[in-house]
Amino acid sequence: MSQLRHTLPRLLCAALAATPALRAADGDALLALLARLEPAAGWTAPEPARVAVGDGLFDLIDGGAELYHEFGFRQAASWQLETKPAPVSRSNYEMADACRLRGGR
Repeated sequence: MSQLRHTLPRLLCAALAATPALRAADGDALLALLARLEPAAGWTAPEPARVAVGDGLFDLIDGGAELYHEFGFRQAASWQLETKPAPVSRSNYEMADACRLRGGR
């Protein structure tokens, strides 16, 4: 499980980096890239990875999307994997820049 904790965030970050500054119409490019990922042995993915671009974030997370948009949200990827003893859910967010993320302008 330790290896997955390090590998999954790297894969999601790499997928986000491979598709910088997507517009809402381009969200399929990131989703297609994530669809090629396969869970490691002993893990299952109950549903495909999910991608949010722009206002699609409101569908991905339960509340708080307005705050992400205030801080320069661009896109996000989320993937849930299951194994014993518990499932793991990982989400990565791409923001406009670190300064805005800290509340600067």
